[in-house]
Amino acid sequence: MSTRQRRRPEPLPPRFSQFIAAVLIHHADADAILGDLHETFADLVDRHGTATANRWYRRQVFRSVPGFLYKSAFWSSVMFRNYIKVALRALAKQKTLSFINAFGIAIGIAACALIMLFVRDEYSYDRFHTNAEQIYRLNFVRFNPDGSVRGYNPNLPIPAGPATAAEVPEVMSFVRTSNDRHFFRVGESTIEQPVLYADPGVLIDFSFPLMLGDPSSALDDPRSVVLTHSAAKKYFQDDHIVGKTIEIRLEDAYELFTVTGVARDVPGNSTIQFEALLPFQTLISGDRYRERQEAWDLIAFPTYLTIADDAQPQAVNTKL
Repeated sequence: MSTRQRRRPEPLPPRFSQFIAAVLIHHADADAILGDLHETFADLVDRHGTATANRWYRRQVFRSVPGFLYKSAFWSSVMFRNYIKVALRALAKQKTLSFINAFGIAIGIAACALIMLFVRDEYSYDRFHTNAEQIYRLNFVRFNPDGSVRGYNPNLPIPAGPATAAEVPEVMSFVRTSNDRHFFRVGESTIEQPVLYADPGVLIDFSFPLMLGDPSSALDDPRSVVLTHSAAKKYFQDDHIVGKTIEIRLEDAYELFTVTGVARDVPGNSTIQFEALLPFQTLISGDRYRERQEAWDLIAFPTYLTIADDAQPQAVNTKL
């Protein structure tokens, strides 16, 4: 009775070492070199065992790494120099065409870079506010007779903000704004200064941090003013200016205002810009608007709403 002799499986080198060897040896002689390594490995398995053969294989592979890396870097640099030489020769032979190509590529790259920077700047507007996802600006929408939209106006009547906050539950607060210019006077120094009238919530709903003062009460008094750090430097020599007074010309006379806060300079990518903040109540209680605080036909004031975190903007739109 004859018995069939089983064929012993061929020993295999360590997988990770094989992978490293295959990555390093990628030229035309790779198969020959790897075949020699495997043949020697198999011989060592027969004579000294698998553990010894594995150690030898790993040692051979990892001792070869520096040499392979050096040769790869050397020949890569040689090829790169050759490419440079060929490119320079082509440029020298066809100077006009090469200049046109290079100039066109430069213009294209510059245009793409400028467009990318512009788009990035546009998308960064007002994103620095902590509650940016909850703040919306009301728009006055004009319709054509057929029902299509004629256009949008960012200005609203004075009562639009309070009425919306009172009648739409999702609206947590509102901020009405108005830009103007007034003369500021401290001692003998008089400077015409751009100002922003705003409701007190402008320092709470928006991220315009105060360096000095309390944002929750800085605009409560009708005769209070908040200056940016740069504006404060124009009028006062020291940094401790909260509580000091400054004269501001409203309509035909100078009136005394108390500095209640100093804000950080407003970033350039902010829709709302100011160097001095005055209470919105001061504006509408003056002679110009006192009799028209409830008028819905006076469309002149950008108005911002802060809605609840879980509110749906479309639902708010529907209720508006």
